Amino acid sequence: MPAILRFPCLMVALLVFNIPLSSAADSALIRVQPQRTTLDGSHRYFIDLLQRVIEVTEDEFGPARVETSRLRFSQARAFQALTDHQIDVFWAGTNPDRELPVAPVRVPLYGGLLGGRVPVIRRADKARFDAIENDRQLQAMLACQGGSLAGFRYSGS
Repeated sequence: MPAILRFPCLMVALLVFNIPLSSAADSALIRVQPQRTTLDGSHRYFIDLLQRVIEVTEDEFGPARVETSRLRFSQARAFQALTDHQIDVFWAGTNPDRELPVAPVRVPLYGGLLGGRVPVIRRADKARFDAIENDRQLQAMLACQGGSLAGFRYSGS
């Protein structure tokens, strides 16, 4: 199985053939999902990244502008909105099933760091972890990881 199907990666699903031209100097209109919540700090990052790509490729592909949809979507509904031509670009974790109705553009939007796992502990447990001297002591502890990541497979024990 190719590595791309085994590991979660971030994709931008882009329906290139559906980006309409707007009347503003015949620039392409690229519709994107709105910010999910006021706490969604990554939305501005993705919009800025998309805007930068538009600027860098303007000579080759012509002008374009980004417009945010007024409709809010869950992730599943955003994929449907993409196939229904309600939005033109969507960023999300990928898996083979999600890619069937869209054209994925595989770009490591987080510089390849999304799949990295960084262990964290509660501040109150710092002394307990500082006292660990061998693998056996660490293995005796309980750890967890979210199972809702795209491409996540529980290996069990």
